[in-house]
Parts: sequence; C-alpha cells; structure tokens
Amino acid sequence: MTWIQQSKNLLHSLVNDSFPELAREKILLSSFNLGPFWGAAWWILPGFRVIVLSPKSRAIPQSALIALLVHELSHHLVYKREGWLKYVTRTPLIYMFFRFRIRDEEHRANRLVMRRGYGRNLYDLTEIIDQDPRHGCVQKYYSTKDEIKNYCLERGLKF
Repeated sequence: MTWIQQSKNLLHSLVNDSFPELAREKILLSSFNLGPFWGAAWWILPGFRVIVLSPKSRAIPQSALIALLVHELSHHLVYKREGWLKYVTRTPLIYMFFRFRIRDEEHRANRLVMRRGYGRNLYDLTEIIDQDPRHGCVQKYYSTKDEIKNYCLERGLKF
C-alpha cells in the first residue's frame, strides 16, 4: 500500500472517530510541495474538500501525521461551521492579504485539535516542524510546544 493510500485510510478513520460532522463530506487527499507549509485545507465546493500534505510529511512518525491530518480536518470543521460563502470570501483574503490574521486561524484550528484529544500528537508534530529550516518564515503563525502543553494541562485535556 502506498504512503498516500495509508494516509487516506488514516484520514477516514480520524473522520469516523473524531470528526463525525465531516463524515458526509467528500475529502480528497493529495500530496505536493507546499513550500514552507506542511499541509493545507481547501474547500472547493459545498460537499467537496481537499487536504494536501507536503511530501516531507512522508518521513514523520504516525503520531505526528495524525496531528497534521487532524489539524487540517479542524480547519475544515471551522469552515463548515462558518459556511461556504464566508470561507470563499474571507479565508483567501486572510492568507493572501491580511497575514496578521493567519495566527488566529491557525490557533483556532490547533485549539480544536487539542479539544478533540490530540494535544500530544500536535506537540510531537510541532517538535518535528520546528526543525524544518523552511518553516521558519511561517512558524510565527503556529502554536509553540509550550502553548500546546499549557493549553492542554490548564484545561484538563488529554496530553
């Protein structure tokens, strides 16, 4: 079984176990170079979503891959709650023109990751990504290991 097929199987398990709100959505999983980013979530049309993983995620342990997938699923859940029209009008503007708001978007997704019980996975992923020299230019948008650990411990979340 190829890496992308294994990742698809893992994605479907995560949707079934932790994101039942997305169970009826078509989610296409793909892989291509995303520059400094390790993953991306795009909502193409209502009912059709895309998650892209960077090829560099092939070398990470499953615990970290779970965090990456759950982070992108969390973006999709936030988008679903806000609605497609808001997504297509607001999200691209933030990531292209209002970069000062990206941190809010990424932290919102990370808080959902932690509330769904994947705080330790997110910590493990952050530890790996922090070592990627290409990620340095966007690192300021994401939660630090200390922020992840403190958020989980302060709220009694699984860590």
